[in-house]
Amino acid sequence: RRALKADPDHSRAHNNLALALLELGNFTEALRHLQQSAQLEPRCEVFADLGLLQDQLGREDLARESYEKAFALGDICPQPRMNLASMLMEDGAYEEAVLHYRKAVAIKPGAQAYTGLGFALDQLGQSDEATAAHESAVALDPQLEQAHRNLALNHARKNQLEKAVVSYQRAIALNPRVSTYYSLAGVLRALGREKEAEIEYDNARALSKRQPQAS
Repeated sequence: RRALKADPDHSRAHNNLALALLELGNFTEALRHLQQSAQLEPRCEVFADLGLLQDQLGREDLARESYEKAFALGDICPQPRMNLASMLMEDGAYEEAVLHYRKAVAIKPGAQAYTGLGFALDQLGQSDEATAAHESAVALDPQLEQAHRNLALNHARKNQLEKAVVSYQRAIALNPRVSTYYSLAGVLRALGREKEAEIEYDNARALSKRQPQAS
């Protein structure tokens, strides 16, 4: 706020204040400052944040407009493409989501973008392409638990159960989740490894009792 008092037309000060307001849950004021930041200095990252907030506030139409303004700047950062793709996936528009995820990884290859791309491709039944995307995500960020979970699910859908076990185990090592334990147990049971499956079912139940939110 001091920076804004010194210079009310300072775009990055508006942006920084908006991000701080978001942390405090003050979405209305954050929206106002993001809009001012974008007006003063149209930047890819600002339109990405603005669109994401508009989407969270239930205004997908305005969010899309913000992302389109970012694209018009020349696709200089991947986040608007990723945000729009995520919004499209929530609406079940997987084909369009794939297009934007592909553009995002073309701008800057990133684990989150590849994870989203792989998930969207899986929903379209393009399992082999999805596998490649998930593997790219894991290679770029081996600590991204979601990438290992998605790769495990992809392997399971392709009946590559041994590979699915390995990926689920890696996901659990990074972040134990009740649902992941159950998924691993199901795959182990399908492989006829009943004793190991029971251990994972027990792990799931024990974690659920300790941390009900760890789903």
